Parts: sequence; C-alpha cells; structure tokens
Amino acid sequence: MRDSPPEPPVPDNRFPPAARLPDKQAFAAVFADGKPLRSRSHTLLVRPNGRGQARLGLVVGKKKLRRAVDRNRVRRVVRESFRRWRQRLPALDIVFIANPVIARTDNAALRAELEQQWRRLCRRYGTPRRAAPRAGALPTAN
Repeated sequence: MRDSPPEPPVPDNRFPPAARLPDKQAFAAVFADGKPLRSRSHTLLVRPNGRGQARLGLVVGKKKLRRAVDRNRVRRVVRESFRRWRQRLPALDIVFIANPVIARTDNAALRAELEQQWRRLCRRYGTPRRAAPRAGALPTAN
C-alpha cells in the first residue's frame, strides 16, 4: 500500500472567542472612539486595539431587520467573511452595524461590500505582520 502525499495546510478560518468583542465595555469603547466606515447596507465602527489581532462585534437589531431569519443570515455572512479575512486584517476592534436596506441585499452583494471594506481597512490601518513561511516554501534572498 502506498503512502499518500501529505495534505496541504488548512487555513485557520475559525471564529474563536479571542476574535470576538467579549463584553459591553469592549463595545462601548468602539462606540465611543471608533471611526465609521460606511457602506450602503451597513456601517463598520473601527478602533485600533493593540491586541495583535482583529476582533468583531455584531449589531443586527430587530428594529432594522424584523425577521429572525434575516438577522441570522446577515450575522452568518458577516462572520464568514470576517473569518476569511481575519488573518489579513490589522489589530482592530470592529463593530458591524446593519442598516435597514440590508434586508434587501443578497448574500453575494453583502460579501462584495464586506470584501471592499476589509481591503480599505488594510490600506488605511496597515496589514499585520506577515505570517511565517509555509513548510516547504523556498527561502527568499535578502
């Protein structure tokens, strides 16, 4: 029986507790000092955190989205997008605030808006340290 080649490393796309805004005080700090980054369907409030990684908090209220299915869909799409970008984002506390128009925004359009805003955050606040090279990668000449 042959040995199969090793599996390529899987990116860490989890949403661990360390990547979430944990409590009322963390949200309050972002609401007090955060800089808004507006989009058609939502607003991001952003504040540098000095913790070495980005953290996300979600505000998707009943007044903005009446149906629970809509609120859950928005939360799911935002968390998924954040998980994919988390390693590339600078050390920021980010609060996502939904606008009422988000109920009429489909998932693909919401993902595209979020991707554009993640890129804007990386440009504005810088990107984090580059990750260590993958195993088997060729060293670069300096």
